[in-house]
Amino acid sequence: MPKHVSVIVPVHNAAQWIAACMEQLLAQRRPPDEIIFVDDASTDDTVQRCSFWQERYPCVRIIQLCANSGPGIARNAGIAACRSPFLVFMDVDDRLSPHFLSRLYDCITQNALDAAVCGIDVITPTSSRKLLPAAACDSASLLRRTILLYAPVNKIYRTNFLRDELIRFSRCRIGEDMAFAVKLCSRSPRMGGVPEALYQYVRRPGSLSGTLRLRHEIFAALDDLHLFLRRTASPPRLFSVYRRLCLLHGLYYPLRLLLRRRRSVSLVRLGRELHFYLAATLRKIRESYER
Repeated sequence: MPKHVSVIVPVHNAAQWIAACMEQLLAQRRPPDEIIFVDDASTDDTVQRCSFWQERYPCVRIIQLCANSGPGIARNAGIAACRSPFLVFMDVDDRLSPHFLSRLYDCITQNALDAAVCGIDVITPTSSRKLLPAAACDSASLLRRTILLYAPVNKIYRTNFLRDELIRFSRCRIGEDMAFAVKLCSRSPRMGGVPEALYQYVRRPGSLSGTLRLRHEIFAALDDLHLFLRRTASPPRLFSVYRRLCLLHGLYYPLRLLLRRRRSVSLVRLGRELHFYLAATLRKIRESYER
């Protein structure tokens, strides 16, 4: 008998967060029918902590990846393994309103949608910021609100829509959520919004997006997105979005990070990095005009 909602949780060396994650999922007004922990080759006792809950709750499943590949690949494994018509992603160290699943599930089922998005509360060590979608949000409006769009975790998806449209995360450790979100919007999904902040997204120091040595992987995400837009014959407006993303993620964000760390980076390396990002971004933009 098919289940209704699966929650996919990628985990890597996340033993300290498993119990709190499970407690939040079990406290949902509409509990998940399936919880899939995808272990991204942890070296601590993450799998053992997940197994503890699996022994007590039949809805818990564990998938173990052979090599550490990042959250995108882990989420792809979850999409492939999902047994429910609807799926949700959750980051193991984030927090949920008890109404998170019930509100999103009601929105997507009652309106026959392909995806539904709720508001998100972005938590940093020094601040908190709430971002809310309109009840009648669509892909075009979301493309203008990048935090609401890029976060894969404040949404519920129709599983077969992701599978049929071949919407997957890029094989890289940074920018994979951005590429996934634009792929989703490019396929014109029927979308709706729940204008409540039901998901608390916790930004912690030292996240992947702020790591200088991994920033080069952003171009793998941009390449993957470009290939997807070409393969699906997306309209010109999506290529304009792609070019804007090249400037934003391939140039603006890396330069801001480099300038913030200029005192800890030698002038030689700073010059090389600046040249790399400028040349790579201009090349991506030029390629996007070629047919």
